[in-house]
Amino acid sequence: MDIFATNYLARMEYEERLRQAAETRRLLNTARVRKLPSLIRSLLLVFV
Repeated sequence: MDIFATNYLARMEYEERLRQAAETRRLLNTARVRKLPSLIRSLLLVFV
């Protein structure tokens, strides 16, 4: 395998890893946002 093919494969693998990291981050953010209202609700219940 020549150097160009190796670089291309390495770049593809790197971009795939970046995409997976972004997807994971997005899923964590949406989960956090979805959990937030229930957290606020439980805090309000504690104070009321």
